[in-house]
Amino acid sequence: MTTSFQIEGFTLRLATTADAALARAWCDADREHAWEAGQENYWIEQKPGRVECSVLEDAMGPVFFFKIQRDYRSAGLAVEVSIQFAPDGGCARLRTMQALSKGFAWLEKRLGEGGVNAVYFNSKNRRLIQFALLRLGFKEVANEYEPSRVLGFRRFMRAL
Repeated sequence: MTTSFQIEGFTLRLATTADAALARAWCDADREHAWEAGQENYWIEQKPGRVECSVLEDAMGPVFFFKIQRDYRSAGLAVEVSIQFAPDGGCARLRTMQALSKGFAWLEKRLGEGGVNAVYFNSKNRRLIQFALLRLGFKEVANEYEPSRVLGFRRFMRAL
């Protein structure tokens, strides 16, 4: 199994136990993700065919963590993507936007080749939502997952 890929100036690699402390620190600094810090392996777990956690980094280091989970309510044809960014000031906004654009283009191709036909995420992050709508082609859809909806998260989806 390949554990890293080169993507136009970025490296995408599987997250490992060596990344756990950084992921926890970033979660602790982000009130919307703080609950994940209590789950020791949330950003590093690997369950082949179901859950994959990765780190996208450049020459300056990690830009963000992301987690892909197959949604078996959709017969595995959709995946949920979760992203943990560095705390404000930890990464330049332009660097993060470039990483999202290039990383998502690569991910979209890989998932499509694997039979996935949609990607979705839930968020309250105004900047991420705006970027996903304007630059990544996501559309807002009804959030059917009640715990998430009650907490004010909005759902965004993109067909592949």
